[in-house]
Amino acid sequence: LDDRADRAAIADCVLAQVADWARAGALGDLGSETAQITFGSRLAGFGLVLMQVQPHARNGGDIAIARDWLAGLARREIAFWETDAPPGAASGNLRLWAALGVAAAAAVLDDQAMRLWAASSSSYVLCSANPDGSLPQEMRRGRLALRYQLHAIAPLAVTA
Repeated sequence: LDDRADRAAIADCVLAQVADWARAGALGDLGSETAQITFGSRLAGFGLVLMQVQPHARNGGDIAIARDWLAGLARREIAFWETDAPPGAASGNLRLWAALGVAAAAAVLDDQAMRLWAASSSSYVLCSANPDGSLPQEMRRGRLALRYQLHAIAPLAVTA
């Protein structure tokens, strides 16, 4: 196989797996607040994968199914952070992971409203930073503060 055929075959394979999750309604009911506040990194993973494979995939049916599923997950993520997120989590690393997840979904879906939400969520957390650049929510972690600061910077850098 040539390089383009290899890419297309790999993309179709990955997309078929994601479409299976979508058809099953995977991650539709997270069941707990803890699962919901940590979901952003999972959404980011699926979004980033779809960003990479969508341009090379040939199965339009699987693309549509995966995109619809991703859109639903991203809309639920936005709704959670706007209405149900605990106040502390709303200004820390978990919101930044949610922003990355929604930004990745926005890129796949070419959705300007999702892009705007991701950018404003990132800005919301960044605007809480202390003059030294540290995030107050993560500084509350005591001896683990540096780890949590780094856990916040990772999705922020990729989102930017």
